Amino acid sequence: MEVLILLILIIVLCLCLGMSPLGILFGFIALLIILTALCMLFFIFNISRIIVSKKVKAKFVRVDKSPKSRFDVAFYKVGDEEYPCAFPCEPMMKSALYKEEKEINVCLDKKFNHIYDRYSVITCFTGFVFGAVIIASAIAMYIMK
Repeated sequence: MEVLILLILIIVLCLCLGMSPLGILFGFIALLIILTALCMLFFIFNISRIIVSKKVKAKFVRVDKSPKSRFDVAFYKVGDEEYPCAFPCEPMMKSALYKEEKEINVCLDKKFNHIYDRYSVITCFTGFVFGAVIIASAIAMYIMK
């Protein structure tokens, strides 16, 4: 709700300062392109970490709070050590996606001490593709004015 009020205030302020509605629209498109590009950089970074990480077999252990964030993540056991997943787990489908003691292939990133499971890999690649589509659409809309 606060974001909507802030957005309305910014639009009203821009109109009072003499900006045209079309100029405000193009400003929001530019902001969308910048934010999406930042998200794409995040996904590119994670895809590069997936590529350089070691492919190993791991067993799902549990879903618990991440040691680095406030979200729940899946924990996997590789050898004698437990590693958290790089991305938060899906709370609605937790029981269907994560099977206790099931051994799966994961990508172990020792440098950052976390794992990319198949759902993390899917998230990275779909996020990158959707980001590319959004940026391409925004640029096409900007060019077509």
